[in-house]
Amino acid sequence: MHGRLYNRWTSPEGSQVCTSTIITTNANEALAPIHDRMPVIMPPDLVDLWLDPGVHEKEKLLPILNPYPDKELELYEVSSCVNSPKNDSAENIERPHN
Repeated sequence: MHGRLYNRWTSPEGSQVCTSTIITTNANEALAPIHDRMPVIMPPDLVDLWLDPGVHEKEKLLPILNPYPDKELELYEVSSCVNSPKNDSAENIERPHN
């Protein structure tokens, strides 16, 4: 049996709960000053390979989990409101008006 990165279960209160996993990797050079790891960002051309249930070879799958290239990311400071799940708003990730 293979592990899952998601699950659906029934809470003690009887409601259906869907959970998922965020896979992290080492931070790229751009993010390293902020944190030592980052979420894996999968290039679109590798999604089919990652999701293929017939592929089990580590040599094919592990390179997908490498840090995303620095030049492909745009960094900017966001509101500290992102630190609480109670603040679920698109405004949390808007670029500040300078």
